[in-house]
Amino acid sequence: MGPRFFREPVSLLVLGAAIAAQGAPVAAQDPPPQVEQTAAASAPETELALNPSPEAGQEVTDTIIVTGSRIPRPNLTAVSPVTVVGYDEVEFQGATMVEELLNRLPQVAPSQGAFISNGSTGTSTVDLRNLGAERTLVLVNGRRLAPGDAFSAEPDINIIPTTLLERVEILTGGASSVYGSDAIAGVVNFIMNTDLDGFRIDGQASVFQHDNRDEAGLGDALDAAGFVHPEGNRVDGGRQSIDLAYGTGFLDDRGHVTLYGGYRKTSELRQDARDYSACTADVEDDLETLRCGGSTVSYPGSFFTRFSLNGPLTIGPDRTFEPGLILFNFAPWNFYQRSGRRWTGGGFADVEISDAFKPYAEVMYMNDRTLAQIAPSGNFQDTRNINCDSPLLSDQQRSLVCFDGNFVGQNPVFDDDGNLVEIRGSPIPFTDPVSGATYFKGNLAVQRRAVETGGRQADIRHKNLRLVGGVKGDPVRGISYDASYVFQRAKSDTTQKNYLSATRLGRALDVVLDPSTGAPVCRSVLTGEDPACVPWDIFALGAVTPESTEYLSIPGSTAGEVKEQIANINATVELGEWGIQIPWADEAPSLNVGAEYRKDNLDYVPDEVTQSGDLAGAPMDPEVHGSTSVKELFAEARIPILTDRLVRRLAIEAGYRMSWYKAGDSSFSTSSYKVALDLTAVDGVRLRLSQQRAVRAPNIIELFSPTAEDAFFIDPCAGLSPDATVQECELTGLPASLYGQVLEVPPLGFFAYNSKIGGNLDLYEETARTRAAGLVLEPRFLPNFNATVDWWQIRLEDAVAKVDGDTIMGNCIGTGDPAFCERIHRDAEGSLWLSEEGFIDARNFNIGSIKIQGIDVGVNYRHDLGRIGTASLEFTGSYLDKFVIDNGGTSTPFDCAGHHGYGCFEPVPKWRHIARLTWEGRQGITVSASWRYTSKLTFRAYPDFDPIPPPEVPDQSFFDLATIFRVEPHYSLRLGVNNIFDREPPLVLFCNDATCNGNTFPQWYDPLGRYFFAGFTLNF
Repeated sequence: MGPRFFREPVSLLVLGAAIAAQGAPVAAQDPPPQVEQTAAASAPETELALNPSPEAGQEVTDTIIVTGSRIPRPNLTAVSPVTVVGYDEVEFQGATMVEELLNRLPQVAPSQGAFISNGSTGTSTVDLRNLGAERTLVLVNGRRLAPGDAFSAEPDINIIPTTLLERVEILTGGASSVYGSDAIAGVVNFIMNTDLDGFRIDGQASVFQHDNRDEAGLGDALDAAGFVHPEGNRVDGGRQSIDLAYGTGFLDDRGHVTLYGGYRKTSELRQDARDYSACTADVEDDLETLRCGGSTVSYPGSFFTRFSLNGPLTIGPDRTFEPGLILFNFAPWNFYQRSGRRWTGGGFADVEISDAFKPYAEVMYMNDRTLAQIAPSGNFQDTRNINCDSPLLSDQQRSLVCFDGNFVGQNPVFDDDGNLVEIRGSPIPFTDPVSGATYFKGNLAVQRRAVETGGRQADIRHKNLRLVGGVKGDPVRGISYDASYVFQRAKSDTTQKNYLSATRLGRALDVVLDPSTGAPVCRSVLTGEDPACVPWDIFALGAVTPESTEYLSIPGSTAGEVKEQIANINATVELGEWGIQIPWADEAPSLNVGAEYRKDNLDYVPDEVTQSGDLAGAPMDPEVHGSTSVKELFAEARIPILTDRLVRRLAIEAGYRMSWYKAGDSSFSTSSYKVALDLTAVDGVRLRLSQQRAVRAPNIIELFSPTAEDAFFIDPCAGLSPDATVQECELTGLPASLYGQVLEVPPLGFFAYNSKIGGNLDLYEETARTRAAGLVLEPRFLPNFNATVDWWQIRLEDAVAKVDGDTIMGNCIGTGDPAFCERIHRDAEGSLWLSEEGFIDARNFNIGSIKIQGIDVGVNYRHDLGRIGTASLEFTGSYLDKFVIDNGGTSTPFDCAGHHGYGCFEPVPKWRHIARLTWEGRQGITVSASWRYTSKLTFRAYPDFDPIPPPEVPDQSFFDLATIFRVEPHYSLRLGVNNIFDREPPLVLFCNDATCNGNTFPQWYDPLGRYFFAGFTLNF
């Protein structure tokens, strides 16, 4: 960053605040709030609020709503495991992104975020228990947060303003009976501080610092490959943020309004800034020596012909081909941290007209832009032949591409020693559309990076708006109601830059001599098909011209909009006000009933080149339109049964929701429920048990993605001597009369069997049974101490999945399961490739199950140190016992717990924890240290494949330190460093998971070294 960083306005504000604080008197004040867990709260409940939380077991006077229930209660009690994180943790971590606040929690599997570049949606999402962000329900003030992107259909938590974040409540397990679809893994509820009084300014600046000391051991590999080897100290990756908020009362404090606005800037950082990510890590045959890998789509190129007996070719001097495979190092191009800017603004207002009529409103807006960059585009075998009379080829090159000058793309036969025996078939002639002359094409598959264009970039922009309007009140004694309407809209626009056109690549390599000038010219220029075409001369070093690069480069774009509308009305009845109460309890039963209507609309429109797949190095991206709606009725009850009779307290809870879904012309209904027991046997010992049925309806993308053509490669029932038996082939829809008569895909060319992929309106809901059993301990002999232990289990059935054509074929023949066999459609000839009637239906469908279970542990202790202040210890840990995936016959069930790699999608560590020790001085100084730990990971290889076994990913510990200086009455300064020992992230080989970047899992570990931050808060 250098001096430029200190010219940023937020940096100047931070430095000015720090200077102003020097010499200022530090007045005594009440100790700031810290991590606190009430024994009444669910495990592990860590309370970090702007106002001090109640002492363990102490009840607050106002009733509150706890995530997982709509029934108000006098304390933070819940029957499902809930973790509560408050604003203090934002200060201690120096977090400017909400994702950073959540990713440290053991229950959260980090997913989309700032350290993802390849495949980034530009969003930040929450994934509880590794079940996928689509199975985590996100709420704001108890109301659903809509999808934040038309591409992924998952909530984007970037819209959450950290400056007004009061606390986050994370509930583990299903909560569909209370909130509806998507709460399979759990619920994340962002509670905003809507009662701010006065004016607040909050600013922060931060940087990463790392000493490139070659701890990972990639230095020799970088030197051997001739790649840049970063060394020494680096300070980079700066972030700055400034947030403003104002709150005031009106109408004699019967109303209140809170307004906010904020800006955040993040600087880009590339992988070659760190020695452990400066190239793709691989190992030599000895399984120990590290080497630099890379892509075979390289510069100056990798060329493959059917007649080259020595493997791939590359460009040599004097326009020649020479044997060799060059691997391309994409690290200098790929972003480790994306650059970005984000603006947020909005407000919260409420007013009490009367006890029965209390209207409220919420407005939240976000406008953000981020830039993701990966390696340059190129020719990814988008062209696989070339005319043999091309003037771009030298005689030496032509002799290798066009065997005997004529035989092109045929099927050579070799003996056991690799010698060419014969060539089957006959030459394939082509007719020149201009001259009418016959010419031949040679087989030449090109893999060449267009480094002249620069890196491929995705310029991603979002504009998200959330509007809430409602009214609540207490119209009669014992009855309260809440009626609301929520409108949410997310617009996304992405521009793909520096891509090559696959169509233009073919034209730019189809070059002949211009009969009028004798110069090389595109054939399409002479025919008039494309007068702008410029030859792409990749057959000599340095021969590519800027004009050809400009011709080949085309942008792509996508525009999407997702909208959600929710109308909800619910009422709570306190039956005690009506004389209804079990005589053995000192609390009365409560009942909540309600109805909800929700509608989602999605429009996703890529431009023509993006839809067609013409962007080289980018997948085909179809247009998506659709809408879904659901009508729901729900009820929930809490019934206290005993108080101080045999046991200290006993209560039960139950809930039920009925849902009617509609998607296009399809419809289905489903239900969810919960039952729970809350037992306090004696003071200080509380037991909670719960079982719930949760559901997730398929989202719009899973339903409405249009059907697209795809391919698979094995039909064991084709050919004169099929590999499968008559009986097995009958399972695939082949009549016995056609056995041995089905034409195979020919060995020449690039034919394949037909497959169709995309959305499926026949999808139905996923279901999950979640169980939890917890114990809360608050011993009287140890004041201000509490501990919680919770066992939990989630069993997901009928999971929506994508299964490829080869897997469907193999499972049909192997098992005869109709779920697979009914997806094979043969034409009248029994073929799966000759006509459109022959194909495998590989669209989304409900298949398989996931079973996970584990134990969460929470410990909190606060101790008065007398005149020197107080000390507190908070610990939250999670042990994963099982993560068993059963793909419905597509593979043998396997356990991902403790693994990463094939089938596990992301890292699945067995144990994670965060521990925090805090000292609060009497003079307004707070010092807090934390320890973050993730257990080791082993690699899970592809079935029937024995790769070089990579080493284990060792367990990881990171330590942080933060200090807050609170100056009475309105000023505080915070300084901190995360990863104080500059520990590098673990080097991960075979790192192909979705969250992998730079040879590691950067969302899981600290990828860039130490993180220094300095911030201030002013309150007026």
